[in-house]
Amino acid sequence: MAIDEQNHGVPISAFLFSAKPEAKAVHADYNTALLQKLLGEWKRGMGRNEAGEEFEIAVGNTDNDTRERTALQEIWAAILLLLCMFHVWQAWRNRLIKHLRGIPKGEDREEVRQRLVPPNGAIYEDAVEQYNTEVRYFKSLKARRNALDSSKGAAGLSFLSYLHSYLKVRDFWLAWSVAGAKEAAARLGVPLSDIARTNNHLESFNGRIKGKFFAPHMRGGRLPRLDYWVLDSSSTSRRCFQTSSQSGQKDGL
Repeated sequence: MAIDEQNHGVPISAFLFSAKPEAKAVHADYNTALLQKLLGEWKRGMGRNEAGEEFEIAVGNTDNDTRERTALQEIWAAILLLLCMFHVWQAWRNRLIKHLRGIPKGEDREEVRQRLVPPNGAIYEDAVEQYNTEVRYFKSLKARRNALDSSKGAAGLSFLSYLHSYLKVRDFWLAWSVAGAKEAAARLGVPLSDIARTNNHLESFNGRIKGKFFAPHMRGGRLPRLDYWVLDSSSTSRRCFQTSSQSGQKDGL
């Protein structure tokens, strides 16, 4: 899905997956190789422009699915992949709740929470230094004899250990930092405010397709015929896009 000048989501392609009967969910039944093959075929199908250039994507927005991100980067090596910040903040929030459970509710827990703000600056080296500063602080806190301080230090270090995966590689730090959004704006030649920081457009579209258009055709858990779904999805996408464009801001598109 692309986003037009009116901030509306525009569906440009759809990949339909039929999961194996034993699969618990469709997203658990595909891998990087399959996605890479489909994306490669799509890119080839898009052809070339008048200058003979292949179809390229400058900026993309995904959730933190390494299979999808790896496949996209294999097909479009220069793509800048941003992370959906709704999913990022949700993951961070869940981890904070998990690691701060051992600290009594109130000022002590809130004090630790306030210090554990991910370093979302404009310069990578500054973000790394901010992270290291917090590591040193919580190490010193954990070394104290006071049981509460030691508990706060251990909780802080546990969360920072998890957060390290978001920071250890500059390219991945760009995916969620303000610096990445600024880079995306520069590549696309648009204001920073026009850079989508969530997948809301796509989630809204998918929800409408699954809940309004596809649901009536699901019967008894049987696997759908591929030719039927291709036909149905083609007409559905047109109707769904028309509905989305007409509803505009009302539906979050």
